[in-house]
Amino acid sequence: MTRREEHGRPERLSRRRAHTRAALLDAAQHLLAEQHRADMGIREITEAADVGFGTFYGHFASKRDVLEAAMSMFLEQHSVRLESAVAHLDDCAEVFAVGVRLTGRLQRNHPQVARILLRVGLPRLTSPAGLAPRARELLRAGEATGRLQVGDLEVALASAGGSLLGLMHLLDAEPHMDAGQAGDRLAANLLRMFGLPYDEAWDVATRPLPALG
Repeated sequence: MTRREEHGRPERLSRRRAHTRAALLDAAQHLLAEQHRADMGIREITEAADVGFGTFYGHFASKRDVLEAAMSMFLEQHSVRLESAVAHLDDCAEVFAVGVRLTGRLQRNHPQVARILLRVGLPRLTSPAGLAPRARELLRAGEATGRLQVGDLEVALASAGGSLLGLMHLLDAEPHMDAGQAGDRLAANLLRMFGLPYDEAWDVATRPLPALG
């Protein structure tokens, strides 16, 4: 083996490892979100990823670990799609309302994802990635411009995030409830908590929703 080959071998191994991990996450995410499956086994995940069963444990300690990682990836992707959907909006109150309304609708669009989120959701309220930091920035901007009355930023974030998790739990318990109306009402209530008058909060929270790509 030449020196160049020896030098390139760790890079190839690193790329291969990253590729395998990504394949496992993609498989878990597909089973979780697209097929509404939360009860898949590790072998089912490795078969969907087209990797050996034993390879799994070189990347994740358990099924819970891969599901939580897949959830983190899903929420990050959801957050990116939200940013794209609201890119044309310049009212931080409406941007906030759209985020609440579309995220609340996850329970109907991806019910198993929402159920996993309910089990592991509280730590996501302070997560350095995904929805939490973006919501924090939005609330901070709303306070700075005077559009929203936020007060303690972390308490405000916990209040909004906890309310959203509560809505998902309610929708899971009440399958016949209209998720769209419930999400709109929650968004309006949160805007009122952040200082908007009732009529204005309701108007902002019931405007046409942008498409979520």
